[in-house]
Amino acid sequence: MDERVPAERPLDDATRARLRAELLEAVARDDPGSSSRSWRWLAPAGVAAAVAAGVLAGAVLLGGGNERSDELGPAGGSSVVQEASDTPSSTPTSLSADPDGCLPDSVGNARRQLRDQMQSYRKLLPTVQAYRDIVAQHLDPAGEHLDPRATNVQSSGAACGMSGLGTKVGWSVPGQDGLGEVQVEVTTSWRNAQVHLAHDGWMPAVDVPGATKAWSVKYDGGFAVAVQRTDGLTVALSADELFGNNSLTGIAGFPFSPDDLFETAADPAFTLP
Repeated sequence: MDERVPAERPLDDATRARLRAELLEAVARDDPGSSSRSWRWLAPAGVAAAVAAGVLAGAVLLGGGNERSDELGPAGGSSVVQEASDTPSSTPTSLSADPDGCLPDSVGNARRQLRDQMQSYRKLLPTVQAYRDIVAQHLDPAGEHLDPRATNVQSSGAACGMSGLGTKVGWSVPGQDGLGEVQVEVTTSWRNAQVHLAHDGWMPAVDVPGATKAWSVKYDGGFAVAVQRTDGLTVALSADELFGNNSLTGIAGFPFSPDDLFETAADPAFTLP
């Protein structure tokens, strides 16, 4: 008798949500110092989804696997994004092995990984809030547009130590219903930076004060820049007319230019913790 194993089917949204909730509850039960409710609210949705997916697939792989050079070429791929919102991002999430050979933890350590991620998330919120404040000083000194709080943490290189940290902050315009975003990222690995991988067509920029290298790109609905400093850090900023995680309606442009983003990105106050 010819017995064929049926093909695996992708999980539907309801099943994924249930598995994620069960995992969070299990983590909370294992930690006597925390309540189930507090863990649910503090856990970035992307982390919980990644861990749940890893348990089902049989492997949890963190970090970037793109083998591209630091020199500009066609950007592609994606990286793990940790969002505070449950609304899925328009940027696809990819879980891949670290390019430098670091090995991710086994699935048996998934609960510990989730606890560590949530603790790190809380510790890093003040740092990304400081990033938001630096951006406001340059681009919104009157406090009319930028959301007052950074409510999400975006990090990379979690398997073997942090290589990048950033956040997305909402940008509103009085009289308009839409919501845009300004993303800031500080990284030691430009080739694996989320802002870099999100866009094609990066071009070198010249005569940027405070930069050893600089790049910029314009795309449908926004623009982005990156500044590499003498200390090896790269600061990238993007301005998108639609904050895809938090709104269905965008704004009609920004009151600043790519040159203003370059000046902001070159601020030495941007550092990694």
